[in-house]
Amino acid sequence: MLASLGGSSIFPFGLTRAPAAQLWAILGGHLGGACIGIACAQFLGSSLLAYALAVSLLLAVMLATRTVHPPAGANRIIMDSAQAHRVRC
Repeated sequence: MLASLGGSSIFPFGLTRAPAAQLWAILGGHLGGACIGIACAQFLGSSLLAYALAVSLLLAVMLATRTVHPPAGANRIIMDSAQAHRVRC
């Protein structure tokens, strides 16, 4: 998660007036990206189609809800990596 959150820190501290720097955009973008990433990974696995569909869905959801936050687009890859490296008990 540090990669996308590191990119996100630039917005509120450096671009304070940008719409992507608002709290609702940061939270909505990251939460939406995480949920969509997990859902696509569950249904489609780790494939190029899953990545493309998740990013497309995330962009559509962010545009529809006015929560566009570019670093949140990386959440799909992060969620897939986390699931692939999860330790099973």
